[in-house]
Amino acid sequence: IMGIGAAELALKDVIFPVQPESEQDDGSVSTMGLSCANSTDMANSESDEFLHGRAMACTSLFDFGKPRSLTVHQRNVLKQWMKHDAAIVRKGACRAVGSALCDSKDLREFKSPILKCMRATEDVTVHLALSQSLVGAAVEHNRLFLCKSGLPLLDGALMLSMSRGTSALVQQSFQSFLWHALQKQESGLQEYMDMAEGENGRIMMSLVTKKLSRLPVVQEGDEGKQDTD
Repeated sequence: IMGIGAAELALKDVIFPVQPESEQDDGSVSTMGLSCANSTDMANSESDEFLHGRAMACTSLFDFGKPRSLTVHQRNVLKQWMKHDAAIVRKGACRAVGSALCDSKDLREFKSPILKCMRATEDVTVHLALSQSLVGAAVEHNRLFLCKSGLPLLDGALMLSMSRGTSALVQQSFQSFLWHALQKQESGLQEYMDMAEGENGRIMMSLVTKKLSRLPVVQEGDEGKQDTD
């Protein structure tokens, strides 16, 4: 089984390679090393499938629980992948990003690329990868999205959950995220309604009442509770 040290080496040398002099011991990027622009050039020189594989490898390492954090350089590369021209690269990056979301600071940092991947015109596979990733973050960290930094992401998920132009599979996947982010949290729905602007609070209440309680994941959870009683 890969240890924490081996996992960190895999991230540094294989998944997010960087010139030795470009990253300091504290994780910051030196101006003498690899600049953001140079990092983008290096990424663009590699095939889309290769970049997708890197992102999925990152996800696999986090799924095994090690390591639990990314350096500044690694986080910047992940954000670049989320804005990549190729959907397959954005898909891999979206699947990995949930592992980088641990607190409100992380939500602020990744808000822009996440919202870009939430656009209604985004590829379905990217939407599904992102929703799965967000569910993982919501399950791992209680009340993570119940803050001002998480509000835009909840609003974006609400839009995709209700939009007629969104496929039924994408709608249900983001509804699942909302259930984990709000309904599984004590007073989660009420806190969202207190923060929400315009009609979003009312729309979310309607969604919770009419659809979220009927999701398969909710019904499975209820059955599990009955079995343990």
